[in-house]
Amino acid sequence: MVSGCVYTPPSDTLDPDAVDCDLACDPHAACVSPERCECDAGFTGDGLTCVDLDECLTSNGGCAATCANTSGSFECYAPQHCSDVTAMEPSFSTGEVTLYVDGDPEKPWTAFCDASGSEYLSLTSPNFSQYSRGGTDVRTTFTKIRVLVSTGSFVVDIDDKTFTTSTGSLMHSGTLVTSMPYAVAMDCEGSNNQSGVAAIDLTGTPFVVTDPFENRGSAAAGGSTVAEGGRRVTLTGGGNCGWRAPAPAPFNPFNTIGSSPILDLGYAP
Repeated sequence: MVSGCVYTPPSDTLDPDAVDCDLACDPHAACVSPERCECDAGFTGDGLTCVDLDECLTSNGGCAATCANTSGSFECYAPQHCSDVTAMEPSFSTGEVTLYVDGDPEKPWTAFCDASGSEYLSLTSPNFSQYSRGGTDVRTTFTKIRVLVSTGSFVVDIDDKTFTTSTGSLMHSGTLVTSMPYAVAMDCEGSNNQSGVAAIDLTGTPFVVTDPFENRGSAAAGGSTVAEGGRRVTLTGGGNCGWRAPAPAPFNPFNTIGSSPILDLGYAP
């Protein structure tokens, strides 16, 4: 006889002593008779071998937001940050996940989490910023933008260029310009000129631009064309030298600004 667990007879049995089980039950099982093992709640199998039952595979466990499977059970939660996901699911490292603005199950969005745990919004349409001068353009194209997530606030770090490509180069007061921040149109073509351009296109995302824009620089000019309630914004800007950028507009917005200026977004599915 192999003793794997102890069978306890009903309380009205004539023999109150426990009887050894005739089977080696799984650690997640119990003897229900001398010759039968039964898996614990949250596990499935024949009692000799029991495996965790993933409740999240069936109707998301009934969770309003995200379901996280645990050993023998599950937990519902609404992650606001990438770190919330890794805390619940340690095997997750990088990739796309569903997060929730303000932790609200009614406000989901698809985030890309990088190795540092930062949150990025993937862009499905062309987004770029451009500085024009003397027939030369420096253009930076964004495929993902970093968002700084906190309760009641959802903003873009326009200085983050992790997921960008840049073309062109030009000189600005002795500085070589090779890239541009997000949502900035700039030129140095002359007073009140505005040949610098930028395109913000959040099509396919549940966000719109809520931040105002302003002109800054010498003899600056520029404007904003807003479409689809702020889902798409086209900027023109320039001067001698001048630019148009999210207010308050940073100074000399090219290469790395360093002050991490932001662009406010609103949730609008």
